Amino acid sequence: MIFVFALVANAADYAPHDNDVFWVGGTGTWRTWTNWSDPAPGQWYIPGVVATNPYNDGSWAYNGNNGRAIIQSGTAQITSTSQPDGQVYMTCVGSISGANLDILSTSGELKLWNTYVGPNAGYSGTINQSGGTVKLRGTTRIGGDGNGAYNLSGGSLTVGEKDVTIGNVSGSTGQLTISGGTLLQTGSTFYLGYYGTGVINQTGGDVTFDLLRMGYRSTGDGGNVYSISGGTFQHNKYLGIYNDSTFKVVGSGAESIRIMQLNSSGEGAGSKLAVELDSIGSTLIEVYGDPDNGDPYIGGADLSYVTLFIDTLVDFDGVIGETYDILWSATTINTTGMSLVCLSDTMFSWDVVDYNGGELLQLTVIPEPATIILLSAGYLVLAVKRKK
Repeated sequence: MIFVFALVANAADYAPHDNDVFWVGGTGTWRTWTNWSDPAPGQWYIPGVVATNPYNDGSWAYNGNNGRAIIQSGTAQITSTSQPDGQVYMTCVGSISGANLDILSTSGELKLWNTYVGPNAGYSGTINQSGGTVKLRGTTRIGGDGNGAYNLSGGSLTVGEKDVTIGNVSGSTGQLTISGGTLLQTGSTFYLGYYGTGVINQTGGDVTFDLLRMGYRSTGDGGNVYSISGGTFQHNKYLGIYNDSTFKVVGSGAESIRIMQLNSSGEGAGSKLAVELDSIGSTLIEVYGDPDNGDPYIGGADLSYVTLFIDTLVDFDGVIGETYDILWSATTINTTGMSLVCLSDTMFSWDVVDYNGGELLQLTVIPEPATIILLSAGYLVLAVKRKK
């Protein structure tokens, strides 16, 4: 156990404490007593377990178990029949060799206070949620000082009473993968890449943010990405794309993408909007903030000095002259200094047109430069022949 404490001492997010309780169960269920080791016995025994804890003398409140769950190996499993009946004060997942927490199902709401996944430099940790109702109430860091991942494939996840960070410090990486279930962020701020690198890949599920900031204090290495190809995306305030971060729409598979206000960070920041077109095009980004509806954020879509990257998927079959709707704003679209980069062989131009009481950013397929040259040359030859 001394060796374990030496590892924890290097953690960026917490210091060793008498309340630390270590997972020793390999792959096993949370409420199996022998799966935990308490270096200071006679206190908590199983983190978050209150009513049935043998050390409870009857004086504990519902969340009175202050045991800290330190999972540095194996896979701890939470199910509806084996879960904390109180709040877990701290959940820390990760080590040099990796560790996991699997949330399979819950009976009622599972409450986790401070949650750290991949807390130390060189550590990796993963939380997999395939079901249940989970509320992360305290500080949440996915990739604190190491590498952390949260995979949401089912159930519901609520976060945001305190800040959530994906990629906290320089050199750390965090990834949130959403393939199903629901994610609700309310209250505080959700940072995708704080000083570190953060990635969210949404292929399904229903996501609602109050305040998502991408690359807020990042060093600008281009690694902070929100990619959506399925599900629904709702943003209730302003979405900030800062410091070389990218918001990416892949094809037309997402059901809806709705943002009250879209902000970039201006000249020199390297903010990016990326769109990959399929045979239908791409899911329309709707920036819906409207003073007529009493919305508090009505600044529209600020794409000033944003780089718009356009690529095509294998089933794209657009022809010259076809248009594709990319983004609509209920008020205005600011394109000052915006640039377009075409990543495929298909070339596009862009324009902003009036549409449905607001403005619409459209792409149009145009001839490749070589084709334009050939067409021009053909016209000249024809003109010469006619003069003869």
